[in-house]
Parts: sequence; structure tokens; C-alpha cells
Amino acid sequence: MMLFKIITFFTVFTCLILSALGMPITRSRSGRATWYDVGRGSCGKMNANSDLIVAIAQSIYGNGEHCNQNIKIIDPTTGHTALAMVRDTCPSCQPGDLDMSPALFQHFKSLDAGTFNMSWYFL
Repeated sequence: MMLFKIITFFTVFTCLILSALGMPITRSRSGRATWYDVGRGSCGKMNANSDLIVAIAQSIYGNGEHCNQNIKIIDPTTGHTALAMVRDTCPSCQPGDLDMSPALFQHFKSLDAGTFNMSWYFL
């Protein structure tokens, strides 16, 4: 019980310090990564399969406020990371899922793998 109180105190303290310094507090999300053949995305731009882009769940995309926003993706099993840009919506994605361009997916796994677990956050 005491350890929980100490961890909670330091978490709140760290958030307050970061906020006071004007540093953003990131919220990490976890889910399943898949890939798709890209084209004109929900953000209105043409994309190529060689671009490092993602589609996010409609519930996070909202009215497009995350268009062209960068994210960092982490594969917890290998430690590999990549930066990508939000350019589309993924109708079948849950809030933590990402649908990736083939080039981005291949940074982590072979396209034959089809899916893998990852985490990500907005930069």
C-alpha cells in the first residue's frame, strides 16, 4: 500500500513539473498493427505505399484534428521504433490499433505476418 502511494505521488509530481515546463504529457496507446494499400486518405492527400503513414480509428480521428500529426510506434517484442504521420482513418480499427502503409509495416515485420502488437503515441 505504501509503495502504491509513493508511485502515485511521483507520477502526479512528474506530470505537474512537465506541465509547468510546458512539456506535453503523452498518452501511450496499445493495439494491433495491420497494413493496407494506401491512396487518397481521409486527410485529403494522395499517399504512396512507400510513405510512412498510418490510418487511425475513427474515434480518435474525430474531425481530422490529428491529420498530418506525427506519431512514434514501438514494437515491444523487438524494441524497434518508427515515426509516421497520420493521413487516414481505419474503419475496422479499435482505438489503439493502427493500419500502416506497406513500407511502414515492413519496418517492423514482413507483410506476410499480417499483424503484430505494438504501442504508439502522438508527438
